[in-house]
Amino acid sequence: PSPVPGNAGIAGWISSDVTAAQTQAVLKAQGLVQVGGAERKKRHIEIPARDADGRDVIASLDLYGRIWEIEDADHDKKRVPVQVTTETQAAEIIRLAGYGTAKSIERRKHHFEVLATSSNGEPLELHVDMSGRIYKRLWVR
Repeated sequence: PSPVPGNAGIAGWISSDVTAAQTQAVLKAQGLVQVGGAERKKRHIEIPARDADGRDVIASLDLYGRIWEIEDADHDKKRVPVQVTTETQAAEIIRLAGYGTAKSIERRKHHFEVLATSSNGEPLELHVDMSGRIYKRLWVR
């Protein structure tokens, strides 16, 4: 798949009911601003964006135009200093970041996957690397 400049063509990739303006509204609701062209993947659309803290992220929308995932654009979970080693520490990081109580925590080789809720009550899977950074948020639907 090739990149498409700006929002041109996004409506052709997703449900015909979703407009480019609605796509921008979805990004804005997450505190994101689009900074590059959208790229269609097999089951989603990736949009380079920047968050309120100035971090570059990749926002993924499902084919219905809903936010599906937000991931730090330049994150390398394999090359971080190990500071978080227990599920309890990962749960505390999630809590301090303003998410709901961790429902389950699974340790992987280079990160923890934590099921919790957003401040709006939406179920999320949060990925926390071994340095304690939340580098990915996936909406669970």
